[in-house]
Amino acid sequence: MKYEDNPKSIKYYVKRYLIANQKFYKGKKVVDFPAGNGITSRILKEIGAIPISMDLFPEYFEIEGIDCFRASAREGLPIEKNQLML
Repeated sequence: MKYEDNPKSIKYYVKRYLIANQKFYKGKKVVDFPAGNGITSRILKEIGAIPISMDLFPEYFEIEGIDCFRASAREGLPIEKNQLML
């Protein structure tokens, strides 16, 4: 069973929330940080959002078709005034 389909996983509730609110997210850029292996980014893409995936270790990101950028909370995310600085 995938994490997002297991009620014992937080990803299950993240997925339910995003699906319930997909009209709000559709067509919008959404930062996924820390992106981890990319489950949330994939779900965002599936509901029509534009995921901007960032993680300190992007080499562990597993979702094809979505780029994951290296970012650190300590150094700040590459976002300024609602614009992505990638």
